[in-house]
Amino acid sequence: FIASSEAFSNPGGPLTIWDPKTNHVQEFANIIPDESVVSLAWDNGLVYGGTTIDGGGGAHLTKTTATLFIFDPKTQKVVFSTNPVPDARGVNDLIAANGKVYGFAGKNFFVFDIATRKIVKSTASPFSGTPYNSVALGPDGLIWGLAVEGIFTIDPKTDALTLVAKAPEPITGGFVLIGRDIYYSSNSAIYKFHMPEEGLAK
Repeated sequence: FIASSEAFSNPGGPLTIWDPKTNHVQEFANIIPDESVVSLAWDNGLVYGGTTIDGGGGAHLTKTTATLFIFDPKTQKVVFSTNPVPDARGVNDLIAANGKVYGFAGKNFFVFDIATRKIVKSTASPFSGTPYNSVALGPDGLIWGLAVEGIFTIDPKTDALTLVAKAPEPITGGFVLIGRDIYYSSNSAIYKFHMPEEGLAK
């Protein structure tokens, strides 16, 4: 499942499904009209997608708020959609864990309950920004992610969002998680962060 923005001057962007076994490709254009699909998560046979209202460079914007949607690959239809944060231009860093989908929308961190299909938490993010799609479930059961200021965790048991390590310089891109090591970039420099073997200090 591939998220993408449109080409220059065009609004919207498709959700694409590629089967590497057969090389068959399906493209679902304008799955949310005039919004580009930029972040994806997977849980129990359903795709959870986040959009941005920005299209290709120079595109004329027609929307004011980005969308969180659920796509069913079996029926190939969007079965649910909502705007998690009013006036947020994008929904980013989606990840599913413990019956919830976590993400960032605009200046907010939010939690979406999969069973009830409701936003159960939405708070102002303590970060100035997050690089696109830089979150993963770590070997300790915590969600690890990147913010401009440093490395954060989300505890799926409590939904707590915590900055656990400040970066020596602003984080501009990422990310790779290998074992307990996180690799990311700050402009032209590459950094590695090693998760504490004994767990995070309380």
